Amino acid sequence: MSLILGMCLVGFVSCKMEIKMKELKGSIYIKLVDIGNLQGASKEYKDSLKNEIDLFKKGNSQDQAKADMYEYFDILFKNNLDNKPSFFMQIKGEKNPKRFFTTEKSYERIVDLIKDLDKNSEQINLVIKAEQIESEIYLVKRIKSAKKILGKTNWSK
Repeated sequence: MSLILGMCLVGFVSCKMEIKMKELKGSIYIKLVDIGNLQGASKEYKDSLKNEIDLFKKGNSQDQAKADMYEYFDILFKNNLDNKPSFFMQIKGEKNPKRFFTTEKSYERIVDLIKDLDKNSEQINLVIKAEQIESEIYLVKRIKSAKKILGKTNWSK
C-alpha cells in the first residue's frame, strides 16, 4: 500500500513540476534602466529592504505602487533570486516582456551576444526552459538556443 502511495506521490509531484516548466521562445528585450535586480546590491541594502517590506506589511498603507514594489522584492527574496542575474525577454505571442532570472553561466552566454548588438538591425532569439515563479517572473532552467539574427531589438529606457 505504501509503495502505491509513494508512486502516486512521485507521479503527482512530477506532474506538478512539469506543469510549471515551460519551453518558451522569444527575443531579448533591452531595458536601459533596471531597478528590479538586486544582484550586486550589498547585504546591508538587502537587509534594509527586507526590513522595509516587513514594516510595510504590518502597516495599513494605501500606497499601491509601494505595495507592488515590496511584493515584487519579497518574491525575489522568497525564491532566492536576489543574487541571480536577470534579463528581459519578449515571449512570442505576448504583449509585455517578462523578467528571467538565471545562473551566471547561462547569463554569460547571453551577455556575449549582447556585447556588440546593433539593436536597429539585430536581435537575439532564445529558446529556453523556464519555471514560472509569478506572472511576470521566470527562473531559467536551461537555455536550449541563443542566436543573434537579423531584426530589430525592442528596448526601453
